[in-house]
This record gives sequence, structure tokens and C-alpha cells, in this order.
Amino acid sequence: MKRIVQKKLFELCFGEGFAVVYFPILWIWSIDLLEWTKPYLMSIPSLFAFALLEFLLLQGSLYWYLKYKRVKQNSCSDLSPQIIRLFLLLKRLNLMLVGAGFLIFTIKYKINH
Repeated sequence: MKRIVQKKLFELCFGEGFAVVYFPILWIWSIDLLEWTKPYLMSIPSLFAFALLEFLLLQGSLYWYLKYKRVKQNSCSDLSPQIIRLFLLLKRLNLMLVGAGFLIFTIKYKINH
């Protein structure tokens, strides 16, 4: 059972970490390959949303890595109080960034319409 849990946690960590690296490559490749995408992909709202996605993926990858490490070391799967405080802080930051994203999209929409 432990091996199955370890494998799943590693897959989650690796998958999100891979996305953190692979998505920017695809983003840049799309800008260079498809000229018509440049205005859309390089706009402030799109860049903000992409940066937020990358930030969330990094957090997810870190979370799954820490859980994987705890299971691998045979310690309880609960995270330390310091790590929990960090993730609570990140949760608040994420909510503020999502709110800022809505503001950015609203402003961009009003400017263009």
C-alpha cells in the first residue's frame, strides 16, 4: 500500500513540475510559430493569467513533493505546522492574485469596449 501511495504522490509532483517547465516552452513556441497569437498571448491579462497558473503549479508540485517525502520517510503524512502556515499564507496570496486577475480582465474589457 505504501508503495502505491508513494508512486501516486511522485506522479502528482512530477506531473505538476513537468507542466511548470513545459507550459512556458509551449507558450513561447506558439508565439514564434503562429504570428496571429502574439497579440493574445502577449497581452497583460494573458501574461498575468499564465504567471498565476505557473505559480499555482509550483505550489502544487511543492505540496505533492512534501507529501511524497513524508510518506517515503515513514513519517505521518501530515505536514509540519510551519509548512501548513506557509500554505495558508499562499492561499491568501492566491486569493488576492485571483482577485487582481479579475480586476485586470475587467479593466482590459472596459478599455476595449
